[in-house]
Amino acid sequence: MMDTANYRRLISRRQSSSSPWRWSLLLVAVIGLQKQSHGASFDLAGSDDGNGGLFEYDYSVVYYDDENLTGESTTAATETPVTVTTEPAATEQTEQEKVDEVTVTPTESAAGAANDFYCQPDLCLQYDFTGQLVAKRHVACGHDGSFAADCPTGRTLFKIDPQIRMFIIHLHNEARNRLANGSVSGFESAQRMPTVEWDDELAELAELNAKSCQFQHDECRNTNLYRQAGQNLALGYYPVPTDIFDILEKLTNLWFNEFKDANQQVMDEYNNLPNATIGHFTQMVSDRTTKIGCGIVIYPKKVSGFTFKVVLYACNYSITSIFGQPVYRKGSAAASCTTGTNPYYESLCSVNENQLVKSVPFYDI
Repeated sequence: MMDTANYRRLISRRQSSSSPWRWSLLLVAVIGLQKQSHGASFDLAGSDDGNGGLFEYDYSVVYYDDENLTGESTTAATETPVTVTTEPAATEQTEQEKVDEVTVTPTESAAGAANDFYCQPDLCLQYDFTGQLVAKRHVACGHDGSFAADCPTGRTLFKIDPQIRMFIIHLHNEARNRLANGSVSGFESAQRMPTVEWDDELAELAELNAKSCQFQHDECRNTNLYRQAGQNLALGYYPVPTDIFDILEKLTNLWFNEFKDANQQVMDEYNNLPNATIGHFTQMVSDRTTKIGCGIVIYPKKVSGFTFKVVLYACNYSITSIFGQPVYRKGSAAASCTTGTNPYYESLCSVNENQLVKSVPFYDI
């Protein structure tokens, strides 16, 4: 397996004029959006965040209750920089060198055009509390690809070039490989963990979420192929220019490090845990996720007289966590991979396996 440090050297990030920024991280604080109806504080001294910025994060899941799929709508954590606070729960519904010196050209988003396909009601059908099917609003329905009107002046869509795209994929596959080979304490190895690949459409839809400049999930980001797409969000505040690779690694690790609050029982049958947020982690390591796509928006924000660069990082996944279903199937690492294994992530299946992984959200159990 190639670790992240070696991978970063391999892609020679500091030698490319298109690669990005160096920032130093000054704040040490973490804010988490709790899923339960009561808050839970974070132990900063025990975290792996190092000298990190101020982070917030959120996610979405879908419940499976043996009969119905039900989506979850969450609200964003209130941004409270510098101090550490506990947020009230979201309501569960049942299941470049320096940034200041870089000019980033926003990319045209195919999903940004007002596309009738994304406005089809049956693309975003979800069950509500009463068991009724309701059509949620798709993030791309009627969207022309512009930033939201209330986005701050100076906001920028950060261009995810091939190096950064490869790095995001690597961060996910490295984490999945660690779990799949049994290296994550408290978890058994995975018998068929796919290698995730990039999906342009999921990325374009993630960009639309980020262009809201709001730390909040869209109601729906499904595609024709992926009808239960999941989403992880993260937000970082940085007072001075910082390396984009460091930022993405730190934010992605915040998601994965939720494994400390999870256990194998949750992996065998996904469910909520009291006083714990684990949905980012389970989203990252689902063995039915084969595709990811991410978007990044940067905007200025003044906090207590200081101006920060805010990095809003959104990733969409080909499938979300399903309540009552396994997150992954435990067993000997890669034992059920029918097309061989990945030469770089030896406990993940070959990318050829992705064509065989079920796109439907349920195991036959």
